[in-house]
Amino acid sequence: MRDPLTYRYPRTAIDAFGCDANQAVACQRFKTPLTRRALWFVCDWGWAVVLAAVFLLTGCDDMTVAQAVAQEATEAPALAQMQARAEFIEIAGVKR
Repeated sequence: MRDPLTYRYPRTAIDAFGCDANQAVACQRFKTPLTRRALWFVCDWGWAVVLAAVFLLTGCDDMTVAQAVAQEATEAPALAQMQARAEFIEIAGVKR
């Protein structure tokens, strides 16, 4: 492309790109756009981001869940016994 001030074509890399010959390597000068880099990040690491989001947003805490299950398991026989007693009293018509 011709320079509008000098009306000549650039003859060196400094004239053309504003850098010397060592810096004029296109692969080193080009930077991928942020949107494309973000897209590739999601494609490469999306599964990890989704997994982390699930654990962070659901409040997954295995210790509290395990404690609740253990407590329910220990209270289950007593609860079943109380329910059976109440049903028997209803059926038999026994008054206290």
